[in-house]
Amino acid sequence: MTGGCSVTPLQCRDTDIIARMGYFAGGFVFTSEPRFAEIAAGFPTYSARGYRHVERPIWLLDVFENAVRGEHYPFSWQTTEIQAAPRAPAPATIQFLRELDALLAALPDDEDGRGANELRLALAVGECAGTRTCFFAGDDDLVDLACVVADGTVERFRCRMEHLTVAHEPGRTEVIPNVLVENDEEEPSPALLQAIRGAVPWPVAPAYEVVGRQIHESARLLWPADAGDPVESLGLGTWDFGEPLARHFRVVFDKSAP
Repeated sequence: MTGGCSVTPLQCRDTDIIARMGYFAGGFVFTSEPRFAEIAAGFPTYSARGYRHVERPIWLLDVFENAVRGEHYPFSWQTTEIQAAPRAPAPATIQFLRELDALLAALPDDEDGRGANELRLALAVGECAGTRTCFFAGDDDLVDLACVVADGTVERFRCRMEHLTVAHEPGRTEVIPNVLVENDEEEPSPALLQAIRGAVPWPVAPAYEVVGRQIHESARLLWPADAGDPVESLGLGTWDFGEPLARHFRVVFDKSAP
């Protein structure tokens, strides 16, 4: 443990293996220069590569395991496999994490509940970075989440699962039922809604229609306004994610895992 971050590997789930088959993209975004070296020191068993936009004050961080063979494709490693323990989350963040853990524990196994581990990772990276941190992870199927954290506080969080979405801003958290339009307008079951209401005090909002594959939806919604257009700079939300990276960003930090 260094730099205030405690990191241990998380066992890979079947859903994570499936997600690798999709268009997974995961990474960190900053609009003030982060402490790349301190982040890398806090995650010593992983490689870390930092980028800066060639024209704007935008930095990116890619944390990954070295490829067994071939080259690592930027931001493609399943970052959600990293489990981290933030050192000093704010009291409101501790409460939100407890409630999120309770919600996930109440969900049936086939709901593919996620978000708590990823949020802890973002908080730990933010502590090391010393600046506001946006984390995103998404693919074309099972994974769709993003959050913005600063000073141990969760400023924004959104995680879309199969039948529900959790949306959080300071002072308000809600659960949004998902209606799967292309799956015969499948809705959350009454049992699932009852489990949600029994697990957390959050209001249940009107249903949200999910049409098609909303690739990287949460990342696009929570992308920092002063970080430019993520479609233009990274191809976020498209089938060509990462293709524009070399045109808009340069590597400014590179540390390989031992």
